[in-house]
Amino acid sequence: MAAMQAQIAQLSATVLADHAEMVRLQASAARLPQLAAQAQTMAMLATASMALESGQTLGTIPNAPEALVRYATVAPPTEAQLRAEFATLAPRAAQRAGMTNSGVTGLWARLRAHVVDLISLRRGDQVLIGSRANGTLAMARRDLALGDLSGAVAAVKTLPAPALAVMQPWLTRADHLLAARAALAQMAEQH
Repeated sequence: MAAMQAQIAQLSATVLADHAEMVRLQASAARLPQLAAQAQTMAMLATASMALESGQTLGTIPNAPEALVRYATVAPPTEAQLRAEFATLAPRAAQRAGMTNSGVTGLWARLRAHVVDLISLRRGDQVLIGSRANGTLAMARRDLALGDLSGAVAAVKTLPAPALAVMQPWLTRADHLLAARAALAQMAEQH
């Protein structure tokens, strides 16, 4: 009788262990659709990130912020395109910034202002002689060459108003690209 009670106790323990394992498997199976949806969202965000960096349209992304919706059907700029556009606009911006000296009176003052607009002498990032705009544009150009788009944008935003007006189309495109990158990163964090 004792042997039979031991076998019944062992069988009960096995049934309880099997039941606990079945409950754990059912809980895991219930989470499976959620995990599959999360994996699908992460794959979609990874694809969108690659498209953004390669200048391809992103397509429709559910619950996307405006920074991403902007590029659903319109190709975003690439960093290479922004570097080329910067190279085109920067000389015009520097020239426009130099035009602010046109109100200087006196022959020597005008001559000095003209020379300062033509020549820039820098020590690192500090402009010793020349246009502050030239120094700022040089810093932005360096940041772009190093792949630091946000640093270049920050530098361009400090340009004097006449130069900033020339750079505004570039600045808008660069700001939009940075906003799209940040939006993708934020969406990935949430999932």
